[in-house]
Amino acid sequence: MPLQIDLGYQARKALGPNPNYKVAILYRHIVREIPRILMIYDLVHYAPADVKQTVRKMFMDRAHIKDPRIIQHLVNYGYYELEETMFQHKQKHHLLQLLDGMVDIPSLSKRVGPDEKISIEQQELKWLDPH
Repeated sequence: MPLQIDLGYQARKALGPNPNYKVAILYRHIVREIPRILMIYDLVHYAPADVKQTVRKMFMDRAHIKDPRIIQHLVNYGYYELEETMFQHKQKHHLLQLLDGMVDIPSLSKRVGPDEKISIEQQELKWLDPH
């Protein structure tokens, strides 16, 4: 009986772990830290389930990427962003931009109303047109 070598196994072994596995591990790390991040940045008005849904959407927006090098780069960048967030190197409005694309700026909320939020595009227009 001749010796059979599984070339598929050898190729998988040479390429290393599945990049999708690394993405799943990053996703789990981020989801595990969501309650702590909400507490650190005093974002108690956000439900952890809503934040998890937003994170899932960010991951799904990049689900079409198949190149392992790009996936590895995005995973490394994700860990970098998570570390910056956990060490409080980001400010609160950076997280607000990620969570819902809205920023609540006190000086602008006086002109717009206390309960409304202004999108980034609207802010730029407000600064250009002060009336």
